[in-house]
Amino acid sequence: MKDIFEIAIQKSNLDIEKPIIVALSGGVDSMVLFDVLYKAGFKLIIAHVNHNKRIESKMEYKNIQEIANSLNVPFEGLVLNKNIEGNFQEIARKKRYTFFTAVAKEYNTDQIVLAHHADDQIETILMRLTRGTSFKGYSGISNLSQYNNCKIIRPLLTVTKEQIIEYAHLNKLTYFEDTSNNEDSYTRNRFRNNIIPLLLKENPLLHSKLEQFSNYISMADEFIDKKLTKFTSKHIFDGKVDIKQYSNVDEILKFKIIQHIVNNESDNTVEVSYTQYQDIINLLEKDTPNVKYNLSKGFELIKEYSYFFIREHKESERVFLEINDVGEYSVSKEIKYVFSFEKQDIRHSNFFEVWYNELVFPLYLRNKDNGDKMKLKVGTKKVKDILIDQKVPSSIRESLILLSNNDTVMWIPRIKKAEQNKEQPNKLYIYEVR
Repeated sequence: MKDIFEIAIQKSNLDIEKPIIVALSGGVDSMVLFDVLYKAGFKLIIAHVNHNKRIESKMEYKNIQEIANSLNVPFEGLVLNKNIEGNFQEIARKKRYTFFTAVAKEYNTDQIVLAHHADDQIETILMRLTRGTSFKGYSGISNLSQYNNCKIIRPLLTVTKEQIIEYAHLNKLTYFEDTSNNEDSYTRNRFRNNIIPLLLKENPLLHSKLEQFSNYISMADEFIDKKLTKFTSKHIFDGKVDIKQYSNVDEILKFKIIQHIVNNESDNTVEVSYTQYQDIINLLEKDTPNVKYNLSKGFELIKEYSYFFIREHKESERVFLEINDVGEYSVSKEIKYVFSFEKQDIRHSNFFEVWYNELVFPLYLRNKDNGDKMKLKVGTKKVKDILIDQKVPSSIRESLILLSNNDTVMWIPRIKKAEQNKEQPNKLYIYEVR
């Protein structure tokens, strides 16, 4: 029995020179993990969270604090607000992890250990198979992950619940039973209490079989990640993916590439379903040059000609400035326009000359409107068609600044200038300064 736990701890590669934050709930799993690490000589800090959902929580908090004091082990506690609104499980999880990493920072370490075990792994894999997840998600709980620059280490993933309970009894450990684990109100409890016992009857080696499954998926995911790293270094620039190169890779890598840019842009807050991945892949295969695909939380995938990218959709304020005299006019923090009757020596600017007879004002700096037209050598053309001809991405068309008079668009900075009668005697100089 002792060898099982010693081997598990050795495989977890814990650094004995650094303190270890032990997430100690008081249940049998975390109490056994704490006991194994304490007897192995690691420097431990107990981090306990009172979820404030059960009457016994206050007493358990006090008892764990007393255990810490009796063993001369530092104790850090957090009491959650019992009136948390929304998904309590998810909110509480984030608060726990934020607390654990804050404690780690306080004690100048990056090691946090959690007591997830082989039965937790079975529950997680089966739940994810049932509801769907990412490819990596099917491997279940990772024995090592990162959170806020800390290593989240789970040494007991190869140890079964039965072995943990046996260790606790042999070593006469005190632990607390959470009676809510016997209720079927949570999905995990229903798998634990009803589905897994049935599967264990079918195959008593279920733990080892799902451990193999998890390892296979993890190894495959690592292989795909290497392909992803190679692709991103060559074909993704400023978050934009080269569609031609993307179309040549295997479909599983296409999933990974989409997931990669979504996670990068949304800071891992947007989840993409399998159906959405398929929709996006099909969309990117079509010849349509400009396409948008809405994701959750206000994010969207944009396809523009030869590349695609992810962005958070934000409504930009419309620009409309009436210009009645020379001077400087700002349209944003980055861009201003200088109007002058005299030619200026302004570097790093784009310029336009308005030829006129007697009256030149009013002029307008504004965004594009439907029906805008521009006079060219070959006649009048819609601004919309000019932008399409110039392959101006649709994502920036609506925010473009145009110069117009009361009748037509005269200048689309950096894109197109209208045809003018240059025999008129006067000129107004306009400079776009960035």
